[in-house]
Amino acid sequence: MHLPVPPPRATGPAGVRLDLLALVAGLALAACASPGAGAEADADADGGYEAYAEDSVRLEEKPIGLLLAELDGSVRAWTNLTLTATNDDQREKAQLLDKNLARVSKKRLDDLIVQLESGPPNNRMRAAAAIGFSRDPLALAPLLTALHDPEPDVVHNALLGLAVLQQADTPLSVVCDLYQTSDDAQTRSNAVYALLNVVLAGGSSPCVVPAARSGLNDPEPFVRAQSALLLSLYRDPEDVEGLAALLYDETPFVAVSAMRGLIHMALGGPGSVGPSARALATALDRVDPSVRPRVLGALRALRDADLGAEAGPWLEWAFQQP
Repeated sequence: MHLPVPPPRATGPAGVRLDLLALVAGLALAACASPGAGAEADADADGGYEAYAEDSVRLEEKPIGLLLAELDGSVRAWTNLTLTATNDDQREKAQLLDKNLARVSKKRLDDLIVQLESGPPNNRMRAAAAIGFSRDPLALAPLLTALHDPEPDVVHNALLGLAVLQQADTPLSVVCDLYQTSDDAQTRSNAVYALLNVVLAGGSSPCVVPAARSGLNDPEPFVRAQSALLLSLYRDPEDVEGLAALLYDETPFVAVSAMRGLIHMALGGPGSVGPSARALATALDRVDPSVRPRVLGALRALRDADLGAEAGPWLEWAFQQP
């Protein structure tokens, strides 16, 4: 199951709306969920759309096993729709699913917390994935505790839950530690995803920037991509070089994420364009051919004009910027 980056809800370290990062379409988070009730939803992006629209059993009376299975299917369907939506109808279905997940997880939050804290592994895993949709501060403590669960899949989904919860006051030291030290690529991927979403909500910690800098060299492409976006939120000129190096990454979506990070850093204010523009202009004829049009588009956006498709004029302009 894959989860996208949610739209930003608040301000980040730079004190501005981070709408640019809502463009991170196509990046995916590997979230573990058990086969069974959600399998059909995985095959059909619209599956689970009306999971709670016409419920013959009162929500308060629904057995927890059935509830968790339905939540699992709806999370999968929401994920697929959010990632693949190409028209207003599909986007509307994704929004409805989100509202249903929020309503159900909020209504049965106490039961979900009990399952997360003391249920069997499969229940803990499903509860961890769903509980964040409640967007209730009461979900924070059990999700943090679940980061120490002996089952890796529960940890994976607890990190996912923290990302969806997107609570600014989330303590991040354990998440940073998992991000930097775990041998499991999925754990690192979910950890950086959680960090990015908490920072988008206005949270932070001294551990975030060092972790993100180390993540630029992670063997997992998703981690590298998310690390680039995460670093760009802080707009530290020292990080331009690290993001610029990822423009040449062998995985195109990592290069595109680095490009978006450089754009965000360039939009930090007067005198911020130069370093990013020079990195992008220098890379124009050296990046993967599939990435070049995106880099060219980024330069045009920064210049607010078109200097053509050749690198020369762009380099001349970029090196004139402060």
